[in-house]
Formats: sequence, C-alpha cells, structure tokens
Amino acid sequence: MKSASENNRQNRLLFPCLLLCLCFGGNVPALAGSIGLFVGDSDAYTCIHTLNLPNLPDAEIRVFTDKDMDREDFPLFVSRMDAAVVDIMQHQPSQWLLENRGRMKADVRLYAVRGSSHTQDFLDAGFLMDRTIRAYYDYTSAENLAHMLRFIAYRDLGLDIFYAPPIVPPENALYHPDAPGLFSTLSEYEKWYKSSGHYQEGKRWDLMVIFPTSAIDGKKEAVDALIREYEKKGINTVAWMRDMKEWNRTLDQLISSPPLAGNLGSITGFAFKFSSMFTVDLLPVLQKADVPVFNAQNLFFASGKEWLENPQGISPVGLALQFANPEISGLVEPTVIGVKEKVPDLAKNTGEEITAFRFIPVQAHTEMLARRAARWHALKDKANKDKTVFLMYYNHGAGKQNIGASYLNVFRSITQMIARLKAEGYRIEGEFSEETVKDLLLKSGRNIGSWAPDELDALLKAGNAAFVDMDEYKKWLAERPEDFRKRWQKDWGKGRRHKNHGQEREICHPLHPPGKSDSRTPAGAGF
Repeated sequence: MKSASENNRQNRLLFPCLLLCLCFGGNVPALAGSIGLFVGDSDAYTCIHTLNLPNLPDAEIRVFTDKDMDREDFPLFVSRMDAAVVDIMQHQPSQWLLENRGRMKADVRLYAVRGSSHTQDFLDAGFLMDRTIRAYYDYTSAENLAHMLRFIAYRDLGLDIFYAPPIVPPENALYHPDAPGLFSTLSEYEKWYKSSGHYQEGKRWDLMVIFPTSAIDGKKEAVDALIREYEKKGINTVAWMRDMKEWNRTLDQLISSPPLAGNLGSITGFAFKFSSMFTVDLLPVLQKADVPVFNAQNLFFASGKEWLENPQGISPVGLALQFANPEISGLVEPTVIGVKEKVPDLAKNTGEEITAFRFIPVQAHTEMLARRAARWHALKDKANKDKTVFLMYYNHGAGKQNIGASYLNVFRSITQMIARLKAEGYRIEGEFSEETVKDLLLKSGRNIGSWAPDELDALLKAGNAAFVDMDEYKKWLAERPEDFRKRWQKDWGKGRRHKNHGQEREICHPLHPPGKSDSRTPAGAGF
C-alpha cells in the first residue's frame, strides 16, 4: 500500500502530464453523442436542474426553447445531434424542427412528447411517439428527466449506463405542499390533514383541480401560495392532480365521499381550460356539486414583466384559452395567481445561459381570490332570505328606448328573474309586474343624453335621482387604494363641478328605491 506522501508526489507528477496531453492533443475521451431537449420555457427550468445532477450520460446535452432559436449554435447542434426530445405542444421550436427535418442526420431519433393539433404531421415526418420516453416526460421532475436522458444514452448511443424506469405518480393523486408525499385516496389525505393540524372544524372544503405537473418545482409555487391563503381564510383545501382518463367519474367520486360530501364550498379549476365543461359526462357532476367553480390561472403566454408592461395585458391567445373558454363553461372569479419569472441560471455542464422561467405567485391576487372564496363559502351557509342580490342590466348609451340587450325583452326578463328569486326564498318586497319594472327603470335607472336637459330635471324633480355632493365624492375616492386613485385621476381628473346640459352639474345618481337617498353609492356611479 502506498503512503499518503507517495500518492501526493504521484499526483503532482500526473497533473503536468495531463496539461501536456490537453495542450498537445493527447488522447482525450470524446463524448458519445448529442442529445437535444426542445421544450417550453417553463420546462427549461426543470431541465437546468436536470443538467446539474450527477451521473448524467457522457454525452453532449443541450436545451433549447423558442427564445434560443436565434443563437448561432442552434442550427449547428441540430445538424449533428443523435437524438432529440421535442415538446410538440409548444409551437416553437417544434415547428422549426418539423420544417427543417432535412438539415438533420438521416438516422437521428426524434421523440415527440405531449400533443398537438397537427400531431400527424410530426409522425409523417418521422417523429416517434415512444411510450417509454413519453412516460418519462409526462411527469417532468428533474429526477425523471435525468433517467430519461440515461435511457436514451443506453438505447440510442450505446452507453453502458444505469437508468431507472419512469416515475409515475399515483393516478389522481392528492397533493398538499406540507405533506410528506402524495396521497392515493381521499381518506388517507383526510387522516393526514387532521393529524397535521391543518383541518378547521366546521369549515367547508375547496377541491383544487390541478395538472400532475403543477406539483413540480418551478410550477407549484403559485398553487402552494393559493392553498395557504385559502387555509388562512378558514377554507379546508385538497388539490387533486387530475388524470385525463374518465376524470368525470373521479370527480364524482371525490365530491360524493367524506369529507367533501355535504361540505364542499367551491372548486378551483386550474385544469378547465382546454375544453368545455358542458359535456354529457361532466356537466351532471358539476350540477351535483352545486358550488361555484373558480378560474385560477398561471399565465402561460407571457412573463410577469411582459404582462405588467403591456397595455393590452393578457395576450389574445391567453384570453381565449385561459379565460374566455372557461367563462363560457360557467367558471367565475377569473384571477391571475401566477406569472412566469425569468431565471438567470447557468447550466454548469455547458457554461451557457438557457432561457428558462419559473412560475411565481402574484401574492395580492392569491389573497384577493382567497377572500372572494371565503365569501362564496359564507353565502353557501346563508339562507336565501338573508342574502342581498345586485341585479345589473344593460343601459345602452344615452337617449330614449335605450334599455335593451341584443333585442331581448329586458323588462320581462327581469320580471321572470324576480319571480324565480321569490320562489327560491329570497326576500322580495312588493309586487313586480312587467309594467312595474318598466316604469321603475324608465323613471330612475337610465342614462340621459345632453341633448335632452329637461329629462334629467324631470327625474330630479320627481325624486328619482339626486346629486352627489363633491365632498362626498372625494371622500369615496379617498377610500380607494392609492394605485386606483392615481389611475382614476389620470383619466377623469381630481373631481370638480362641470357643465352638463348647459348648466353647472355635479355627479347624479339614481335613488334606491326612488325617492330615498343612499350615500353608499360607489365613486364613479352616475349619469
């Protein structure tokens, strides 16, 4: 056995030898091949962590998103790569790879993961829907991606390397950020929830419907923040990692089992944006649940910085996919609770910066949604006779005959709504026929144009409207958040008397009911 001093001496001799080999072109082992990961910017965050794990294949591994396509090395790498994993749900860089298949090696292995509206085009171009690769990528944890890379290196590059099978979470697993792991059944979750001190006796539950990947680092932070805000507001919460297979049946089982059965207050639907809820199978389940479904969203199509700086706010595709479609399906409380933040991270194995994002919570929005959810839960427990209902109708512009909505009979519609409310136990004072409703709205609830000054005077004289004192208006405005006041005053000024109908006027608002002044009218209401 050599002594420590002999080993140190040998190392000192060996180090210069290595330097000489490197400088003068000695035999240095070459990398076995090249593997490319072509992914979305939020998945790139996990890929970075994957590349920094130990025991990866002795191969060149590169990560590209749509924002990396203009780099000079992008087409060069594509031309020499031996295998690639391509997320075809992302428009780019998958579309570029599809259109430029001829620039790649003939024997390159192209693995398509996730899905696209034109998946067949990728299959026709030679992309492979490999079951094992897709299983690795279905649950994109850093550990799973590392074993996916080892599997590709073993099978396609011929490396003798260990790989583990794909990590597959339990179907329809239940998640909580403080739990030691995922739960397979609601009874297991309830047992842990109560023993861990999270359960709040006598409070209703929210069932949060998330994607399986929503519980992965870089994507779970906004979900975690909302769960904790719900619990602060007295809402017991369970997050369901929704599996696509017969998920209407799983939802039915969950809401029909304790502790949710009879105690459900709401559903928060992160995963309700790709298709309508009005399906033959799903609609009856949601009707059975009989609770509001909230539309909480992580913004996918823009970063938080872009969202805040863009006067348009959410992009058209984001509005359609994440907000318009869920609203058509009946979701309420549309709220952005998470946005993408760029991560200035350096992949250690390549020494280059990869464009990656992670989702971070919008704290003010998570708090707001939690407050709203708590109020919905309180309404669930309140008798209809004790509820106050605000009924809003459309008063088109200013002038006569201007109460309408796409040629609907507004007066008759409101009359029928009032009758339904009364039948369901809401407290309705007085009788409301169609003529009564019509008379009420025309006398006190319509906009008046500046070309008809006598109309406003007639409303005031009949006691069906009143001016708002300027001091009272400024008091209302002062009670609003500072940011709101600044934006309001930028558009409307700080508040002053102005000429309307040729006279000095203040803000005028209808009385509730006619003839009775109500100082609670909010700032900005009026004619």
